[in-house]
Amino acid sequence: MRPTTQKQASKKTEIAIRRYRALDLKIAGHSDRAIARILDVDVSTAHRDVKNLLEDLARKHLEEAANLRALLNLRYEELFHAYYDQAISGDTEATKIVVTIMERVAKINGVIPDRSLVTVDQRSMKIDEAVTFNIQDASGRIGIDELAKVIEENDRYVTDTSPESG
Repeated sequence: MRPTTQKQASKKTEIAIRRYRALDLKIAGHSDRAIARILDVDVSTAHRDVKNLLEDLARKHLEEAANLRALLNLRYEELFHAYYDQAISGDTEATKIVVTIMERVAKINGVIPDRSLVTVDQRSMKIDEAVTFNIQDASGRIGIDELAKVIEENDRYVTDTSPESG
């Protein structure tokens, strides 16, 4: 790897300072457009600066995040045990608390994704009959042969359950 020149080092420092300013502005409630205007950069650059800095900070503080996650899990577990028996006995308030605790534990441990794993453009769908979804695997990848089988099975199901076939 070639050594970094003074000009390159200066540019990296300039970018780092801009990213921290962008993050400060985002925390203060500014939109990406406002940040771009203040920092005199494109909107996409302002958005990317905040995103990249947050990702960098997350990587640098991975161990601290894991320690915080472990501490939160312990606290949630204590709360969970304090309300669980009441929830099982039918106490609706305790049940709400237990469910909320379970959701938060799932979120901090990454069980619940940040965004939906499935998107459907409802504008392009014309549903005149029963719809069956068949999820093959969590990766979303399905081979052409498997896809053909799913389509064939769904066609057979629709044919077998249609009013004309009965």
